[in-house]
Amino acid sequence: MGNLKFSTGGTTLFFHSISISLCLALLLTSGDVVFAQGSGAGASVFEEIVVTARKREESLEDIPVALTAFTEEDFANLNMGDLFDIGKNVPNLFIGNFGNGNQNHTSVFMRGVGTQDHIITVDSAVGLYLDGVYLGRQVGSNLSLSNIERVEVARGPQGTLYGRNSIGGAINVITKKPTGEDEATLTVQGGSRARGKFDFYGTTRLADNLAASLTGFYNRRDGIGEFINQPNTEVDIGEIREAAVRAMFNFTPSDDFSVLVTADFADNAYGQSPTHFNAAPGQFPNGLAGALFADKPDDNASPADNIAEQTTQAYGFSATADWNLSDVYAVKLIGSYRFGEYTGGTDQQDSIGGVVFPERGEADQYSVELQFSGDFASWDFITGAYYYSEDGETVSRPFEIFPPFVTDGEINVSQEVESYALFGSVDYSLTDSLNIGGGVRITHDSKDAAGVATLFQPAVPVPRSEDWTEVTWDASAIYAINEDVNFYVAISRGYQSGGFPARPFGGDATFVSFDPQFALNYEGGIKGILFDRLRLATTLFWTDYTDLQLQTNRFDPALGFLTITENAGESRTWGVEFEGTLQVNENFSVQTAVGYMDSEFTEVDQAVAGTVEGGIPQLTPDWTFSISPEYVMGLNNGGSLAFRLNYNYRGDMFGEANNQPLNLVESRDLLDFNIRYQPGDPSWHLAIYGENVLNEAYDNASGTFGNPFSITIRSNDRSEFGVRFSKTFGGD
Repeated sequence: MGNLKFSTGGTTLFFHSISISLCLALLLTSGDVVFAQGSGAGASVFEEIVVTARKREESLEDIPVALTAFTEEDFANLNMGDLFDIGKNVPNLFIGNFGNGNQNHTSVFMRGVGTQDHIITVDSAVGLYLDGVYLGRQVGSNLSLSNIERVEVARGPQGTLYGRNSIGGAINVITKKPTGEDEATLTVQGGSRARGKFDFYGTTRLADNLAASLTGFYNRRDGIGEFINQPNTEVDIGEIREAAVRAMFNFTPSDDFSVLVTADFADNAYGQSPTHFNAAPGQFPNGLAGALFADKPDDNASPADNIAEQTTQAYGFSATADWNLSDVYAVKLIGSYRFGEYTGGTDQQDSIGGVVFPERGEADQYSVELQFSGDFASWDFITGAYYYSEDGETVSRPFEIFPPFVTDGEINVSQEVESYALFGSVDYSLTDSLNIGGGVRITHDSKDAAGVATLFQPAVPVPRSEDWTEVTWDASAIYAINEDVNFYVAISRGYQSGGFPARPFGGDATFVSFDPQFALNYEGGIKGILFDRLRLATTLFWTDYTDLQLQTNRFDPALGFLTITENAGESRTWGVEFEGTLQVNENFSVQTAVGYMDSEFTEVDQAVAGTVEGGIPQLTPDWTFSISPEYVMGLNNGGSLAFRLNYNYRGDMFGEANNQPLNLVESRDLLDFNIRYQPGDPSWHLAIYGENVLNEAYDNASGTFGNPFSITIRSNDRSEFGVRFSKTFGGD
């Protein structure tokens, strides 16, 4: 990977040796038997994992998609609390946060592509979905995993069934639905750093044809640093306060028809993400008095109290109607409305003298999707239509430059979006062992935006309009080597909408549209169950990205500081992914995920500044590892005691595509543990946990704000130890 170098300590090398040795052992073990007849899935120690990544229920091993699925049990065993934790355990996936300092913002990068910014005019390259509803904004999208049934991570372009802005992949979060039983589950958690967490899930039957559920959670944790020049602030750096509630009603007037109605609300408040301003040796701030900057990296020296607390509020409504027209055909209609707003902001120099950008934003969205599906003889198809609209704005004001000199400035960007799509996908069984499939989607996006960046009022936004119509598609074949193991190949084309710059510094001349970017992905893999004790999935992929949308920060002698987004050229990423769970015996199992990527820019337009051919796309580590061994000891009372370790690693990467040394985000490796006591009574259990037990402080992102300076967003993750108790009332 170019000039990127790694330095690892003894602990890292030790754990890497374990990871590599285990993965090689798994691969070698499977190599001798992969083409042999299995003993039948019925004898396997693994339960079938049913996923809905292709908008219909299918077995995880039977779909031609590189897919990782986590269940509610995985969330507990791997100490997963939110989407950041999902990003630690999926190969070739990185989830961090940047932008306005709000900890509820996610930057998702998958297979060499992603989006780091959060302004209303910026779309993510990896689609995030909640019960099939697309979430358009990155701020407010770090969803809690409380009362979540399953999370599915599909890697590679998902342009046929998911459509726009899913060229890197798609993450679908599936909530727990009403069961109709009189049942409730209460989970409480307490730990170091004043962690306190409460989860509730309850379901009941209100009538013969009406079931309901109510879920809620509250989560808090103290901060990890202080605002040393803000004595009156009510929050610390990295502090967490989160609360949410969701109500669901499932109406089933007949066996063939049902309507699921959902309403949810979330209200979160945080201390600003820890940041660190750094510069080249001998450059500002190194030569200035130390009093301007905090001595501890997790502390903040800014005097601006209007950026200390960051907030997000969101609510949404959705209705899903399912109608089985016959044994063959079915119709589904999904309608939704969501609204979200936030406050945030950063001091770009993290010091007494600096440029401060307090920020607020909001967006509301509507979407409707109609699906018509069928399953008969050798055919299986789904087709439909989709509509999406969004209206929002981002406002940052004022600029505060070396207080007490304050200007009455503003960055004001707004946008209205409408998107229409028609799609269809079909699978056909050529033989009992061979299935082929393909699909196509036509998408039309239109955007009306207005933007201005000015140091002095009045601010007059500059209007812009643009629209695009694009076709995405996929084709695949999957062959059953035996009843337990499948081999697949697939090719797919993905599309990310064009747009407008996030911050129109430089005036009208810089507030110009950029075109869509595209991905063409080739992949093949083997997935299945071997020896009835090894569940594995291996994937080899190659992806070409064209018309790349690159955002860079740079200084122009005539126009000053600029944030530019432009179609910069092309890149390619190839890599290997391996996921496996080995059940060594009834007591001991090992779960692992390994990803390797080789990613580089293959063509860069001459007019593009800072990025060169052979450079590495931002936030794209070459190696990603996770490994989780578990030992379960049976007890005389019929219960069990389970011991689990979880180690994960993300390699070195650059925070921006210009590959400036100051933007290097160094590798990190984290170690967790979970000890779970399950008595003979299955209605309750108790766990002792440890997260980031080695207390590693690591970076999530870094961006240049005028060479030779940069700002780095540090993790909000530090060592934590605690107890988690869960009790179920009622039910079977």
